[in-house]
Amino acid sequence: MGLAGAQRSHPDSSNQLQTEQTASHDDTGCAAPDLARETLVSPARDRVGRRRRVCRDQPGSYVPPLAGPLCLALALDRTTLRSRPTATVISKPGVKPKKGPRQPKLTQRVTNRATAWLSQEITWYAGQKLKMDLVTGTALWHRDGEDPLPIRWVLLRDPSGKRSPFALFCTDPTVPMLQLIAWYVSRWNIEVTFEEVRAHLGLETQRQWSTLAIVRTTPCLLGLFSLVVLMAHALHPEHLPTRQAAWYPKAEPTFVDALAAVRRHLWAQRNSPIRPAALGSLNSSQPLIDMLVEVACYAA
Repeated sequence: MGLAGAQRSHPDSSNQLQTEQTASHDDTGCAAPDLARETLVSPARDRVGRRRRVCRDQPGSYVPPLAGPLCLALALDRTTLRSRPTATVISKPGVKPKKGPRQPKLTQRVTNRATAWLSQEITWYAGQKLKMDLVTGTALWHRDGEDPLPIRWVLLRDPSGKRSPFALFCTDPTVPMLQLIAWYVSRWNIEVTFEEVRAHLGLETQRQWSTLAIVRTTPCLLGLFSLVVLMAHALHPEHLPTRQAAWYPKAEPTFVDALAAVRRHLWAQRNSPIRPAALGSLNSSQPLIDMLVEVACYAA
């Protein structure tokens, strides 16, 4: 059984990209949340030596230097990128500059005919193959009061014009362009998981005043998510019953179906009526009960 995390309410790529670009984010906005910072300050490699990376979807927000590479959407019209200071400027006496001249804005690169686009097929959400025009470069991103942050940016343009141009960046300038895109796309399954846990198990809806209380309950809810998935797989190892709608055919089951299967099993075990064998099935209310249980299993 496979839960179709990427299948559930999968966004149309063009709509999602427009949302990312039109979202109101100030280039001098808040830095990464404290919780994310505490997570990222840990060593840049995990226990098995793999490189850690984090993908966020907040274009335009300045990101402080962190231990691991961070992948983000980049606002085209609000981000000021600068080059590194030249050797001539650094060699002059006085305070050494940390940043060089401004680079052209990404919106200008989109319309500039001199931009050297590279036509490349990339893997997008749900395994889609998209033909995109790409251009990449390195720069320094900074805001007042903060040290410049070296980044690699990637600008993507749809040659068919169906999607608006958009940009991504990574806080590790050595990351290859295609790897940066792959990291950003891989965030979708994780985001769907958090959305499902919030919608059906109440993640981030707790009303505790203590930070420690939230730290205790959040792992429990994520653990409950895993427990439900494992139970649903044990109950239906071959095929998980999936509710379908005429306007939204689902190729694979989602967490809603797994949760309904577990509810149905638990409630049936505790509330199954035991009828005398002599009565048989005459005037049985079991179909009505089954229908009510089915409705209750899929209730939010």
